[in-house]
Amino acid sequence: SYIARFAVLFLAGVFLALLSIWFGVIYTAVGNDNKSNIGVTGFSAGNLRNNFGPRYCDGWNFASLLGLFFPSCTDPLAGSNLSGDLRDPQAAIPIGTISAVLLSMVIFTIQVVLVAGASGRRGHCGSDDGLRGDTGGAFVIAIGWPLPFLVELGILVSTLGAGLQSLAGAPRLLSALAVDRIFPILDIFAPPKTTHVNRDEAEPRRAVILCAFLTCCCVMMNDLDMVAPFITLFFLTCYAIINGAAAFMAYEKAPNFRPTF
Repeated sequence: SYIARFAVLFLAGVFLALLSIWFGVIYTAVGNDNKSNIGVTGFSAGNLRNNFGPRYCDGWNFASLLGLFFPSCTDPLAGSNLSGDLRDPQAAIPIGTISAVLLSMVIFTIQVVLVAGASGRRGHCGSDDGLRGDTGGAFVIAIGWPLPFLVELGILVSTLGAGLQSLAGAPRLLSALAVDRIFPILDIFAPPKTTHVNRDEAEPRRAVILCAFLTCCCVMMNDLDMVAPFITLFFLTCYAIINGAAAFMAYEKAPNFRPTF
């Protein structure tokens, strides 16, 4: 419940960061704040054409970039992971998931188009300038208006919010597997049986500790770019299993499979 409450604050921070970037693109486009020294020249069709093609550097291709970027697109399943805490999961999950996918697609598309159109310097492979060399977000932060700090704040709260959502959802999935005894070796992660009087005792504390430990191990590797492809692989496998199971149960007309959408 606390994470759900803080999610509103995190969303407000991300929203302010997006507005700051979009307003910054417009502000530089009309010539009020040209930052050509760092490559920010304002939105133009010429910039967009120049930055449109991939032109991969050595060692990079579509698959490697997908593995790096895809973890940022996995939040639409957060509602499904927290289905046990929803008042009406059957009504909330379909609407929330589809809305999240569509909204994320629109925002990501607008963001890519505006940033690519505002960049007058693509940069070269191995360089530290332009879009290619912006590995720390400095270019996007420089676009922000009126306060570039808003973009930094948005990056911070977005990362924190996504991490807390995952830390709240993953332990519940693990405890659900333990409760259903799908893998008996996971029985230790099943929360104790409880009633509505002491529901706090049903929190999957052991699963939370395990997920937090694994998360700390990944962070301490000091190279999240190496971890991201494995996260992408796990999520894509999970999505494939979900879609395959739904298709099979619909084909077999299973009596316990009654989707309402």
